[in-house]
Amino acid sequence: MDRKEYCDRVLAQVGRLTSDEANDLRNELAGHIEDHAEALVEHGYTEDAAYGRAVALMGAPEETGRALRRCYRGWWLVIVQRAARILTALLCVLIAGLIVKSSGLYGAIRDRYEVQKPGEGWERWNTETPGTRTIEGKRFSNTTTL
Repeated sequence: MDRKEYCDRVLAQVGRLTSDEANDLRNELAGHIEDHAEALVEHGYTEDAAYGRAVALMGAPEETGRALRRCYRGWWLVIVQRAARILTALLCVLIAGLIVKSSGLYGAIRDRYEVQKPGEGWERWNTETPGTRTIEGKRFSNTTTL
């Protein structure tokens, strides 16, 4: 069995992993096999024999995978972590909105873009009949001549 097949069999036993976790675990296993193989080459093994022996020394892939599954049981923590990131982003937006609103900037922007409503003493256009306006209850026409 070569190291790629060994890593595949171990990962098949581990179960649910994110793609990053699977890549990290595959690289970690391959690194251990390579370290063992390099040490065996220094002790006189040929390179092919050293890699074969290093894979064998790693143990049965099914047993290694089951042992690693206990380490990666907390897949639900990934969901909690992502929910925490979303909640943090929402809280940041909320706090930024409160800061803008309390600083007076919100009022300045609102005053700039809000349509002014006429108050007492203001001239109002009559929307019922075009061309007429009312001032304090009296009706005048725009075309009236004096």
